[in-house]
Amino acid sequence: MKHLISTRQLNKESTLEILQKAKSLKTDLECSGYLKGKVVANLFYESSTRTRSSFEIAAKKLGADVINIDPKHSALSKGESLEDTAKTLANLGTNLVVIRHSSSGAALELANSLKDTDVSVINAGDGMNEHPTQALLDLFSIHQVYDLIVDKKILILGDCLHSRVARSNIYLLKSFGAKITLVGPPTLVPLDFASMGVEIEHNLHKMFDGTKQIDLIMVLRLQKERQTQGLIPSLSEYRKYYELNEELIKKIDPELKHIKVLHPGPVNRGVEISDFLVDQKDISLIHQQVSNGLYVRMSVLLKLLGNK
Repeated sequence: MKHLISTRQLNKESTLEILQKAKSLKTDLECSGYLKGKVVANLFYESSTRTRSSFEIAAKKLGADVINIDPKHSALSKGESLEDTAKTLANLGTNLVVIRHSSSGAALELANSLKDTDVSVINAGDGMNEHPTQALLDLFSIHQVYDLIVDKKILILGDCLHSRVARSNIYLLKSFGAKITLVGPPTLVPLDFASMGVEIEHNLHKMFDGTKQIDLIMVLRLQKERQTQGLIPSLSEYRKYYELNEELIKKIDPELKHIKVLHPGPVNRGVEISDFLVDQKDISLIHQQVSNGLYVRMSVLLKLLGNK
């Protein structure tokens, strides 16, 4: 595998290989030399804390050299094309580019621009398309609770329409046999998603009436900029009908012991999820997701660069 653009590239064997390596890297004291001499470039057209930082730390822990390119202070701000940027990085001896871009398909475009080189590309989020390493770290976090997720019931709650995290997770989790329901207002969870083999529900409270099984809930960030587009009436109304809180979960899990909650971050506390749930250790996997992301991204870097 030269690039990681989509979770659709991954079969069970390659996914489990990445996750197993991530697990071993947590205790590997020799990893600091694995990518010595390699150069990793972070090319982020959008703001990021978790993803960019974890890729940088992951590469450095493996011994690679890292360069962070700020499009606002590079030739990109002067009109340089993505293709020319790719060629420049290749000519400078870069071995791998991690890209985040607001346009869907940008990561694939970058990879195609580098097809005649040995440079690899990792998609760190492209528009409304995909974010494969987020889905991998989510699955890694889930595996800390469940060895198998066949027939596990997973809710993905919130702005699915604009979510690359949702799409990458749907592809990956379904390949492992999970049963997925998307929940949110009709404007953010359109019926078109049913073609991906998931169920659609627009009434969150109906999911907690005691008639349905829920094992995991993946809460998505409410992109507040969507409010100005008229896709939600107000934040207070969204909170009323779609905030995940402890009172809701206690209807089917009174002791808050069974259901586990994930969130890719950043979290709008008190909007899409309550403060309490974010930090509740028995139910929240949110903080583990951040730390797990480091080792999963180390594993992906090794998979793409380890044999070069």
